Amino acid sequence: MTDNGEETVFQALSQILLTYAGECPLDPVFGSAIEAYTYQGELDAWLARLGPAVAAREPRIDSLTVTLLQRTEGALTLRLKCAFIGSIVEFVRVFPIRY
Repeated sequence: MTDNGEETVFQALSQILLTYAGECPLDPVFGSAIEAYTYQGELDAWLARLGPAVAAREPRIDSLTVTLLQRTEGALTLRLKCAFIGSIVEFVRVFPIRY
């Protein structure tokens, strides 16, 4: 995948992560549901489900692993490690989320 292709995948991941579940009227299951888990104290469970759920929504990704790097009041810092379909190279990005 080219650098441009890599960037578009990470932009798509960003869109998925920053969209609350149910926010998109045409696809009510689209989004990350972060608002539910950060307030319920189920962050570990959310992180475990997030990788497969996002990978299912982004067809260019073969696998996605999400790791929590830091949690502060109102913000999370996630490490996204993904492999693109047809590539053995894994790409890593650090992604801040404010909620």
